[in-house]
Amino acid sequence: MIPASFLVLSVFAAPVRVEPDVEVEDDITELSLEELMNIEVSVASRSQQSIADAPAAVYVLTGDELRRSGHSSIQEALRMVPGFLVGHWQSVTWDATSRGFTSAFNHNILVLIDGVNVYTMMGTEGVRWHLQEIDLADVERIEVIRGPGAALWGQNAVNGVINVVTKSSAQTQGLAVRAIVGGELEKTALRYGGALDDSGSTYRVWGVGSLHDGLATAGGHELDHENWWIGRVGARADIPLASGGTLALFANAFEAGREHNYQIDYQYQPSVAVHTTTPERGQTLATHWEVPHANGDLDRVTSSFQHVVQDRKDYDTRVDIFDVDWMRRQALASWNTLSYGLGWRFVGWEFDGDFSYNHAPEASTNWSVRAFAFDESAFADGAVRVVLGAEVENNDLTGTEVQPTLRTLWAIEESTTLWAAASRAVRTPSLLESYDYSQYALAPDDLLLWHGNEDLDSEEVLAYELGLRWRPHERVSVDAVVFYNDLDNVVTNEDGTPFTVGATNYTPFTYGNLGSAEAWGFELAIDTVLTDDWRVRSAVTHFEQNNFLDPSSTDTSFLLNDDLFPENIANLRSYCDLGSDWELDLGLYFVDPIREYATPSYVRSDARLGYAPNADWRFSIGVQNANDPYHPEDGGAYVERNVWFGFAWSK
Repeated sequence: MIPASFLVLSVFAAPVRVEPDVEVEDDITELSLEELMNIEVSVASRSQQSIADAPAAVYVLTGDELRRSGHSSIQEALRMVPGFLVGHWQSVTWDATSRGFTSAFNHNILVLIDGVNVYTMMGTEGVRWHLQEIDLADVERIEVIRGPGAALWGQNAVNGVINVVTKSSAQTQGLAVRAIVGGELEKTALRYGGALDDSGSTYRVWGVGSLHDGLATAGGHELDHENWWIGRVGARADIPLASGGTLALFANAFEAGREHNYQIDYQYQPSVAVHTTTPERGQTLATHWEVPHANGDLDRVTSSFQHVVQDRKDYDTRVDIFDVDWMRRQALASWNTLSYGLGWRFVGWEFDGDFSYNHAPEASTNWSVRAFAFDESAFADGAVRVVLGAEVENNDLTGTEVQPTLRTLWAIEESTTLWAAASRAVRTPSLLESYDYSQYALAPDDLLLWHGNEDLDSEEVLAYELGLRWRPHERVSVDAVVFYNDLDNVVTNEDGTPFTVGATNYTPFTYGNLGSAEAWGFELAIDTVLTDDWRVRSAVTHFEQNNFLDPSSTDTSFLLNDDLFPENIANLRSYCDLGSDWELDLGLYFVDPIREYATPSYVRSDARLGYAPNADWRFSIGVQNANDPYHPEDGGAYVERNVWFGFAWSK
């Protein structure tokens, strides 16, 4: 049961959006291909522009597609994005990444939820997906860039940027209740929206809670000791200002718990196996202020504060993150627009090791300051666009980083667009890689010691992309991208020199920048409108990677890590309206073997049948992994078949 203590409310603010020209909550089957390409996104330029005008590998999942897909979380929904690998391999752990170097730590992908950067630098985990619980029914769209977005969004936007945009409170008025009950998941959401005053100010308050079963063993035995739950509550207000600007406020807090078994290794004592529940809790606060000017210029200021705590038996962690970001968009001429701004990010953390883990220092602070500029010019009556931008960032781990990009787009004709890009992006080392920690081994006089390397350089990628958007027919659109990545300074695990102090033997390890790699491939997405009531979306990805290691390295696994990403990924999704009340939606997903983990290829098939007798009620029944009772996705435990029932009521 979710404890009542998760109903703790704090204040969170989220960015306001300029509303898109297309009402993306409309039925996905009713959007023409032209309307779909004209959905406006901000992830590619920090300003609203249509997908068709973006010189980047952009893909959008609309709110209606999220509803009809049957997916219940952000990370699961990313299975539908071309080029993305999603692997659920541990109770609370997902791989969710693109273009290689997959790991449980998701540290090459930057994730924004209503503009708040949820990337954490505490460990190498990057994005902790199980803590990003929201109700997908309140999501307007998920914008995804595959490839670098660092020139706009900063460090760690190496292989992609995910921007989750929720609906404004004006779009969520009244009372709504939603629930999902299934063999592997139970989830309930409650929302109420209303008017604050007569000026157009609106608000919504909401709560969402979910219970998740653990995954399974190779024999299909469910890992009941890895069940977990999370509850989140929040409130949002959207306020128009007398100056013509807007202000948005959002309240958000969560509490979660995970059951699991692990071993505590005491120094000079026998190890102890424990079964316990690890609590996690956190709050986020933010403000967003946006003012358009009469001449078309725009100022935007976003600030946020995040606080996350984890209490294990053998160590506790606390992370506090402050972000402030200012941007101005300014029209220099009818054909030229400049966007520029400043930002500051502060991370404070504590690591209190009680038994087997110790960290030095136990507490620290890290900061970074950044400045960016992004110039877009249009030529030949707008048919040719050239974008030149860069972000310069200074942080106290690796110093000054420059992350530039050059992009160009050529609209050859109304149905055909070519674009190309060259970019540099970096991933800065995590605090775990930079500082020391130790773990007691099984023998009472043996100590494993990890020496962080404060001299680590950032991992670097030089990325080259070429894309084509083509509508050979009014009912068919093709989006193709080929890419090549040159990676350098990749972090490796290096052996230290063993030593003895008194009766204790120390086995040290450290980190180096002795790896490099090259990766290339293509991503292909095809949308087809078969009839006025039937839409099919599909994606195919091919990926290859070669790793290289400096001869001085002692890392024995790095050269094998180029097999961490499957060579081929594909999906096929069908959305069909059966008359005015019924919907039939199907999804088929294929993933090639992941050779490093000896994970075989698998096919996943999903189905959903929906019924809406009137505007107030929706009912759904569905199945995930219909063709297979259980299978591994990325090493680790096995994902099971899930049969579920859902309903939604709003008034």
